Amino acid sequence: MSDRTGRREELVQTLEATACANVFVLLGVFAVAMTAFAVGGRIGGWTLLLGAILAVSGVWMAFRRRKVVLCAIGAAAVSHLAGALLGLTIYDGSFDGTYYHQEAVIRLAEGWNPLTEHAVSYGENGYSVWLDLYPKASWVAAAAMLKAIGHIEAGKLFNLTCMIAAGCAVAAVLLRVRGLSARFVTWISVLAALNPVAIYQSTTFYVDGLLGSLLTVLMAGLVVFSEYGRRLGLALALASACLVTNLKFTGLIYSVVCLGVGCLVTWYRFGKRAAFVTGALALATGVISVFLLGYAPYVRNLREKGAMLYPVTGPQKIGIIAIGNQRPLNLVDKDRFSRFLIANFSRSEDVLGARPSRLKFPLSVSRVEAATFREYDIRVGGFGPFFGVALLCLGTMGATVLVRRDRARWGGIWVLTATVLVTIFMPTEGWWARYVPQTWLLPLLFAAVSLVSGVTWLRRVAWATLILLTVNSAFVGSCYAYKQVRDTLAMRRALAEMAAASQPIEVYLDFFVALRQRLSEAGIHYVLLQKPPPEFRRHLIPWIPGYGEIFWLDPTPAR
Repeated sequence: MSDRTGRREELVQTLEATACANVFVLLGVFAVAMTAFAVGGRIGGWTLLLGAILAVSGVWMAFRRRKVVLCAIGAAAVSHLAGALLGLTIYDGSFDGTYYHQEAVIRLAEGWNPLTEHAVSYGENGYSVWLDLYPKASWVAAAAMLKAIGHIEAGKLFNLTCMIAAGCAVAAVLLRVRGLSARFVTWISVLAALNPVAIYQSTTFYVDGLLGSLLTVLMAGLVVFSEYGRRLGLALALASACLVTNLKFTGLIYSVVCLGVGCLVTWYRFGKRAAFVTGALALATGVISVFLLGYAPYVRNLREKGAMLYPVTGPQKIGIIAIGNQRPLNLVDKDRFSRFLIANFSRSEDVLGARPSRLKFPLSVSRVEAATFREYDIRVGGFGPFFGVALLCLGTMGATVLVRRDRARWGGIWVLTATVLVTIFMPTEGWWARYVPQTWLLPLLFAAVSLVSGVTWLRRVAWATLILLTVNSAFVGSCYAYKQVRDTLAMRRALAEMAAASQPIEVYLDFFVALRQRLSEAGIHYVLLQKPPPEFRRHLIPWIPGYGEIFWLDPTPAR
């Protein structure tokens, strides 16, 4: 082995180890907490420490190369520190984040045991039912962080660490591809990490961006295993599948599809015995993920509501999409394929109910779109203003590769593409970006193939695709960052004014009661009001326009 090849292999292993470390920390914290719940314990600061120790032990057992392991642990430590600092710096201003995600984190930190207790035991605010019914991995990890350092916003750090894990996992795959230069490996890997859904949920407690990052890691791990026979890839994929299953109900479906395809590919490449072992490991992971670590909600939902995926399925299912007329008017009567195309070729907007989406020229961008990507949950055009063009480029590259004589050479690419497409169109709401964040991978996948195809014009299309996606992610990120900084500064000013007023102060938080944690961390003594008395002056707290007002009351009577 030449020095250059040896250095490249060491880099690949370091990237794999870094991805493993970041994923294993999250999984370790979650597993430790759920074990504590099972024996009647509670989450504490020790949960985070023990989970990190288990992660480091897992990385060492997987690689056993001191330099690789030390580099990976150092990179993971830096990424976790950076994620915590980012979370502490920027407040979560999202609707769902402060409506029920943070509330779940607070109740878990206060002692709620989701295996034996209902969330209503810790107070009823109209949404306790969602806390009981939904998967809890991100909440549990964030609660461990809250108990460890006393600040809830730091619990968002796993958004950044898993984005880094996704980039490292993709880079580890691409470095093994012959003919793909280091600059393209870096470029594509960074873009894979900078999924727009992950960007505009990076400072919130939403889980869709986190799901997209872990799905990227899962698929990259399966490629490493099925193409190169590295068992480490399977271990990384299984760990990611366990977390994906316990982030969202759709994660369970995505994990089953991906691992099922992985078993079939293993059978084709390595024979029945290898496929049997892989299937057995995948089945064991599923049992652990659903029946042990995922006992709440999966088993409890089955026992109490008659369906594991309640309220999405079951005899008493709730039509969540229909409740708020979540689909734009022109998507209501369309099939899932038409909805996907219309949504991704429309102007990026958060439209729903009686409003239709609006088709646009794919290369255009408007002020409305700039304002849209300052938010956290974009229904139409959620992958950015130029993603429609990227899909056209994807179609061009895919059709060209399909008709080439050497198309059999790219069999693995087509299997991976088919897997992503199945996960996109299996849910009925695949038009909504945050439900299918893995869609972002498709143009990146074919850009990588085109760059090593040897066809000049196809390489140019790949170049154009990467440039478009880079500008796209930069646009989304800059719009989002502007609003987050502005809103955080406004919130800090409001908190300072509240802290300076005579204590305790009266506050009205509507159904964003989880903001009480933010007040407590700012040293504010407060009394929660159900209905504010009109004789006091109201000071608005900066919040989400269009969702009512929250405010604190100056104790000085109005003149």
